[in-house]
Amino acid sequence: MSFWKRLVARWGSGDGETADVRIDKSTNSLQIVEYEHHEIHAGSHYNISDYQLGNNASAIIDITAATPAGPDETHLTFSIYSSSGATVELYAGLDPGDVTGGTSLHLQNNNGNSIKTIGMTVLKDPTITETTLALLTLA
Repeated sequence: MSFWKRLVARWGSGDGETADVRIDKSTNSLQIVEYEHHEIHAGSHYNISDYQLGNNASAIIDITAATPAGPDETHLTFSIYSSSGATVELYAGLDPGDVTGGTSLHLQNNNGNSIKTIGMTVLKDPTITETTLALLTLA
């Protein structure tokens, strides 16, 4: 069989974990998805949604993110919009003793069939005693 008739790729870490590479029959293009889309299907993509109404331009919304100790890495992307011009300050890497209270925001797995959870804790408007560590201020 010609190489061009059958193209196989390895998808796992063990022997025999291969599958045919998909090619679109009308365009002859390789069928791929963006990495972020792959993470959704793998059950490793999470989303947080939240809103606040009635903030004025001088309002400050503090968000903290804490990850558990261990080898797993967490990647965070976000979109923020404020119709009033409120400021959002994002904090990470704070000592647990520097953060009290706040509202826990639910991290939703984007793959509705996945039972995976994430150890990250995200709080909105906690009391932060060490405020010099803001990762990002969006105004």
